[in-house]
Amino acid sequence: MTKYKVTLTAEHCLWLRKWIEGTLGEDVNIRANLAAILTIAALGEVAIIIKRKELVYNRKYRISFSPVQALALCFLFELMPEDYSNDLYNRMMQINSEVCQLYSI
Repeated sequence: MTKYKVTLTAEHCLWLRKWIEGTLGEDVNIRANLAAILTIAALGEVAIIIKRKELVYNRKYRISFSPVQALALCFLFELMPEDYSNDLYNRMMQINSEVCQLYSI
């Protein structure tokens, strides 16, 4: 399967990383099903990728995600409160749509 490539602004990277870290920081049931555990692991990988990109400041970052990581971003989008005035929400909606089209979900 092909990797999902996306361009994110520095602001989007910061917001996304903070949202993922907040999600991962919540109390997680260790006995959760395997799909939830894999999603949490993939979100952790996404946060690491974004942190590495942020080491060298740019206004925009071109990031490649594996299929599992891209699908974890879709899961994260489903957790976000619906707010069409929020720039990150709108960008995540676009990413969700692109990932669903790329992997025919």
